[in-house]
Amino acid sequence: MNGIFTRIGIPSTIQLLILVTSIDYVSVSTLMIFENRFYLLNSKKKWWKRIRPFWMIVNFLLAPLHQIPNILEFPDQKYARELVINNLPCVPEFLYTADLVLPSLNSPTIVINSILFVSIIFGQLAIFANIIIAQLYTNFGANTLSKTTRHLQKRLLKTLVLQTGIPVVSLVFPGIYAFFSIYTGHFDMGLNNLVATVASLHGLVSTLSIILIHQPYRDTVLFWRKNKKSESKRWSIPVGSNLTNH
Repeated sequence: MNGIFTRIGIPSTIQLLILVTSIDYVSVSTLMIFENRFYLLNSKKKWWKRIRPFWMIVNFLLAPLHQIPNILEFPDQKYARELVINNLPCVPEFLYTADLVLPSLNSPTIVINSILFVSIIFGQLAIFANIIIAQLYTNFGANTLSKTTRHLQKRLLKTLVLQTGIPVVSLVFPGIYAFFSIYTGHFDMGLNNLVATVASLHGLVSTLSIILIHQPYRDTVLFWRKNKKSESKRWSIPVGSNLTNH
């Protein structure tokens, strides 16, 4: 069954570009979440305030611009299709008529480009995460925090790490297998289907992780309400009556 984009006439090559760009921006957005935590802890640092807008622009531009080498490697689809189908073992019949998109015949270009992008984005994320952890546990170089604020920040950091790490696993393992399959020339239809299924569950895993990790979502969606240890006090405002002297 064709998707909506195919039905409205968007070429498969453009659809692939949109998909990859969307994933790249998800990675950049995740980086921005950790940077925001860092900024809140270091809001008094003027040097970061000055370079922060330029840093954001560079990272947001990196998402589409790093794909330029891949776009330049885009082969003639008819030739690439025939070449790949002739080289693959046990090709199912539906692949001969399926709308395939082959981004490159030079796999090292895509692999190296992807590794560089992931290293840059998640390298920065790791730096921010480590600085935040160090500042929350030692208060080194950070704004002065109260005990309650520090506890809440630690709790939020843990949820962010879990929220980021759990869905990434559903993409990391399929990606590792894809690189292994390309370099070794080993193609297993069963494993390919399994990897595609795991990767396609990324959206569901991300949603479930948010619901399970963050208590407000649990309370709202799943109605998992914990018994409150103490009830909030209500201030009663006495209502006075005005007396009219006759």
